Amino acid sequence: MNPAAKSSNGLTVAVLGAGGTIAPAVVRDLAESEETSGLVLLDVNEERATAVAREHGHGGARVQARAADARSGLASVAAA
Repeated sequence: MNPAAKSSNGLTVAVLGAGGTIAPAVVRDLAESEETSGLVLLDVNEERATAVAREHGHGGARVQARAADARSGLASVAAA
């Protein structure tokens, strides 16, 4: 899934640093938004991203969690 792809039902949004301090609130709002059809939660620690997905991904959006480190580039994440 391309994190920037627009689907027929809404936008798929990638959140980098999803396991951080502020991102979980952003994820909650995005998951509850009617304009968001999917979320890709990215964090250097995949366990933290997965925990945020479980806690805040209960809205209408489809949520995926993945490990990603922006320091090493995100091309492989975007292509997945």
